[in-house]
Amino acid sequence: MSDIKSNWLQFIKQSISSFIEENKQKYPFEIIDIHDCPKSSNKLAVIKLQGHYTKTMHIKDIVFNDDLIKGLNQETVRALTYLHAIEQLAPEFTIENIQLNNITEDYIITLKSKNAEKLQQTAVNLSKDQNLIKKLNSKDANKIGYMAGIKDTIDEYNLKKQAESNG
Repeated sequence: MSDIKSNWLQFIKQSISSFIEENKQKYPFEIIDIHDCPKSSNKLAVIKLQGHYTKTMHIKDIVFNDDLIKGLNQETVRALTYLHAIEQLAPEFTIENIQLNNITEDYIITLKSKNAEKLQQTAVNLSKDQNLIKKLNSKDANKIGYMAGIKDTIDEYNLKKQAESNG
């Protein structure tokens, strides 16, 4: 999957570069590079402004800056707008790690936000937080619900077993 994403991003970079070469006189600004921000999952773009002066900015800041947008060609603006839309549609949290706690027999899930903040809770507690579940993609939300269900099934089995041995 990451190869497809990498190839797609490389294709956009090449398309922007070739168009800029053809139309250098019309547009004073050009995008030199697009890469991931090391602190978040957002994209950064390196813009060549005037001469050899460059500036690195988040794509969202470029898209909402009228002066920069006017100085970029239409295809670049379209590509940047598309990349920004993809960023906005990405889930706010993703599962980073899952561990089984042997003492409580519960899954401990570490979530990572777009801003690289981490949140660690049990699957049962996460499954009860509807606002947080909405901020996950459907696959991760389903995985959390499944793990919470396993925990509930084990607890129910242990209660029945205990009741049978007492009664």
